[in-house]
Amino acid sequence: MPILIDRRKFLCAAGAAGLLAKTLPAKPERLRWSLLSDTHVSQDPEFANRGFFPARNLKTVVGQVTASRWNQQVINGDLALRLGQTADYQRFMELTRPLIAAAPLALSLGNHDDRINAIAALGAKNVVAGKWVSTFEAPPFQIVVLDSLYLTNQGAGLLGKAQRDWLTKFLDQHADKPTLVFVHHTLDDSDSSLLDADRFLKIVTPRRQVKAVFYGHSHAYHYGVEDGLHLVNQPAVGYNFDDDQPIGWLEFEFDAADARITLHAIGGNQDLNGQTKLLKWR
Repeated sequence: MPILIDRRKFLCAAGAAGLLAKTLPAKPERLRWSLLSDTHVSQDPEFANRGFFPARNLKTVVGQVTASRWNQQVINGDLALRLGQTADYQRFMELTRPLIAAAPLALSLGNHDDRINAIAALGAKNVVAGKWVSTFEAPPFQIVVLDSLYLTNQGAGLLGKAQRDWLTKFLDQHADKPTLVFVHHTLDDSDSSLLDADRFLKIVTPRRQVKAVFYGHSHAYHYGVEDGLHLVNQPAVGYNFDDDQPIGWLEFEFDAADARITLHAIGGNQDLNGQTKLLKWR
């Protein structure tokens, strides 16, 4: 399984070149992934927002995640706090070092990331049409990680025509493989959401091999379904916007038949902590 960042560069930059990945089964019957989003790491480890400390939260989540074994991990955008400064990514690498040492890690970019700084600091691969677009296989699934960063430190996101055209062609070329898609921005018609969400959904919804879309951005945990396509809004790690929302991460266990998503809440509203949702694939 390819790693979507330069693992050697990442580990060396984080001061962890001596760490080795744990051995995982090559083709497990059921895959186990950890899903994070909106870490909002600052170069200042004591930065706080709404009484939450993103660096402390990420450290807690990393501790929980690395206590178990995973086939893959994904952090779905807004890795950095506001402007995506190089020092933010250096702190991000320090905090996530145990993750990349334990299992493959895929990253997407959000509106608080800076593409140039992120690619340089994290050793990104697979740049398509000027955007950080990644694909890899998790048999029998095909995985697509999109780049919805439009303008740094502005709310709205945009895939753009070149990326949408690429996605359409890619999906049509892999129509026989069940597919999961990750993108940072929310998919409603808000001015701060994905501006071409309608055009994106017109691509993925009718292509029945696409089973689920995962997104972040809203700092809320929400689940929906449209024409059998599962839409999962991941909670934030850094902080929430509303007191009724959890802070935490998702445990994602799946195979060709179905999936189970379990919320691990470390702060905010923890009423749903440990709750598992069953997703039946269309």
